[in-house]
Amino acid sequence: MEINGKKVVDATRKARIHITKQDVTTGNTKNPSGCAAALAAKRDIPECVSARVHIGRVYIETPKRWIRFQTPEALRTEIIAFDKGGSFQPGEYYLDAVSPSNRRTGSETNRNKKKPNRLKAPRKAIRVAMVKRHNVTGIRPRGANR
Repeated sequence: MEINGKKVVDATRKARIHITKQDVTTGNTKNPSGCAAALAAKRDIPECVSARVHIGRVYIETPKRWIRFQTPEALRTEIIAFDKGGSFQPGEYYLDAVSPSNRRTGSETNRNKKKPNRLKAPRKAIRVAMVKRHNVTGIRPRGANR
């Protein structure tokens, strides 16, 4: 994956940002690169040129690459409130490293390769009740390339 011609790598450890009242007042709603969390990331993370804070992921641009973090639940909740016109609770937030199950490894085609056949009996289909997922509206768009 690339953003603006730079490679995206997954973070392997947490990063701390401290969001101040000044960040909240100068931050823009529904703007992944201009919100309070992005302003704090630019200030607090060494070598950060720019930042894009989304609901599920945070992208930090360095001179050579982009580093991808998972957005913690507390920050996600504040982003939703901020984008809906509410306030943002200043404080310390830790951007989570990408979990091993969500890391990008190799090419995308390697993930989709067929697994070898196993000598097990076929399972019966289990019917699972579909749970309707709630989509939050009126917030910033998803994805890094928008």
